[in-house]
Amino acid sequence: MKILEKYLGFAKRYQKRTYDELKHSFSIQYEKIKNTDIDRFIIQAWVSNNDNLKVSFDNYPPYDFLRLNSVRNTMFVYSPGEWLEKQIQFLEQNIPYKTLKKVLYEDPFGKPYLVSYKYITSHNSIHLLYHLCKFMNTTKSDFNAMDTVIDWGGGYGNLIKIMDRLINKKLTYIIIDTPLFSCLQWLYLSVVTNKERVNIITSKEQKVEEKKINLLPVSFLEDFELHCDLFVSTWALSESSDYSQDYVYGKDFFKAGSLLIGFQRSNEKMIFADRIEILLKNKGALIEELGFIPDNFYGFL
Repeated sequence: MKILEKYLGFAKRYQKRTYDELKHSFSIQYEKIKNTDIDRFIIQAWVSNNDNLKVSFDNYPPYDFLRLNSVRNTMFVYSPGEWLEKQIQFLEQNIPYKTLKKVLYEDPFGKPYLVSYKYITSHNSIHLLYHLCKFMNTTKSDFNAMDTVIDWGGGYGNLIKIMDRLINKKLTYIIIDTPLFSCLQWLYLSVVTNKERVNIITSKEQKVEEKKINLLPVSFLEDFELHCDLFVSTWALSESSDYSQDYVYGKDFFKAGSLLIGFQRSNEKMIFADRIEILLKNKGALIEELGFIPDNFYGFL
């Protein structure tokens, strides 16, 4: 896949220029929000993950940040083989080829591991689009009928990038995450999309801007009145604190018309989400097994 990486780096070489222009502002953004209180929202495992990530980044994420162990082990799927093949097959059965090519076409920033000559993409992008496609098929939802999407725990921003490419109109996106991840999302999405469309919130006096990608540190969450048509959390909510889960459950954005939530049932190694399944069932959500990873499920509404 080295040839693909070189091709992608050349085809989208403007991303390196944009990254070099913006990378030093990463620490400026982080300085504004790094000391805001997130303790009640986050479990210890993710305190450690954030600390490890901060050390790996130094002053800013390196251009190949997706190759860092601290990133790859927490927010990047790479599993060539039957799992990947079944996901591609499902997408090809449900999404037109031209749309798949457009949506999956990867970006060089981050240097993701590429797995497909056909689509020039990573398994991570295939995996995230698979979630969205499963949701659409199961619920018969139409993203183009929506106006606002909330993503709880957006990783480095790839899901929202993919969703934005998939939809034929500009939606208002709100990604809720820790301050460090909000800054990572700001840098990534500013480089791979239009930087003018990315709004990072660094004080409670700011506003969520319509038809933009809004990055909301969880420390400011309770200062904002949020509503949405779709609430998405691919495993992050199940790895958040009980306080977070109860807060989300009790708010209007969990009562949205649509939910796409991934979670893992508790086992010997991971004790996360038994209560998430109970909360989802109380909302009337459909629980569906993921199929590729044991003890992992979707909650759809």
